[in-house]
Amino acid sequence: MTRYYLFGHPVTASLSPAMHNAAFRTIGLTARYEAVDVGPDEFVRAARERLSADDFGGANVTIPHKRAAMGLCAVLSPDASAAVAVNTLVRESAGRPGQPRIIGHNTDVTAVRSLLRRHLSARPGTALLIGAGGAASGVVVALAGMGLELLLVLNRSEAAATQLAEMSRGLGLAAEAGALDRPSLARFLADPTLAVAINATPLKDEEEWRPLGLREAWGSAVPGAAAHTTKARLPVALDLAYRDRPTFFTVAAARAGCRTIDGREMLIAQGAAAFRLWTGLDAPVEVMRAAVQPSR
Repeated sequence: MTRYYLFGHPVTASLSPAMHNAAFRTIGLTARYEAVDVGPDEFVRAARERLSADDFGGANVTIPHKRAAMGLCAVLSPDASAAVAVNTLVRESAGRPGQPRIIGHNTDVTAVRSLLRRHLSARPGTALLIGAGGAASGVVVALAGMGLELLLVLNRSEAAATQLAEMSRGLGLAAEAGALDRPSLARFLADPTLAVAINATPLKDEEEWRPLGLREAWGSAVPGAAAHTTKARLPVALDLAYRDRPTFFTVAAARAGCRTIDGREMLIAQGAAAFRLWTGLDAPVEVMRAAVQPSR
């Protein structure tokens, strides 16, 4: 049996095992996907132990290990290198038993790129990115080359937001940065050229967003702009996080008139890209989507 893993902390609530195991069964592969909850101090040791096993096929990497995972890789894909973050590990077939050659990819980039191309106009205006970690850097790489006029980055650590804005400029994006607080969130969401707002933080619940006034910021910013535009040009809200019901970020955005993309769609898109890298086969996307739907 070939084994695949998800490394992260915490990962107990992840839907990735259900999604990938359903895909493996459908395709008829003798494979198993398992979540490994491991903290930063133990990540490299735990990952190398599994990567060196003969039955290792590949892995996903999530918070907080996407940057540390780069050290496990012999080669990085262009997207992973540009994002300075890895979320998918692929065992190269040329690797010797006990000494596999690991290729690092970033399928977050692939997923964001494909999702936004379906929902944004050919030349969008401004994008707001909330967060500045490994997932956010993948978003920046995906946005590069899409014709954005401006990228706005907000993060609890303004220094990290500034660093990500500098990285964005290196990729050809005009970018500004600020601290993630009520005034900045309200001001950035009120930008009349806003085309997309992306949550790349783990924040999911109303209680987590309450200090930042997300509901009020969305409610005051979008309807005024929406009254003067068409549905096709309404702002898009993409949440990279998901839970057993819609996240507060997407609920607040939908009530304000935005078009929303739930974190499950992000999970499916990046998972399908990883599946193809591991197996060389097209992923059974509808099977994967059914596996991650909330139970009723």
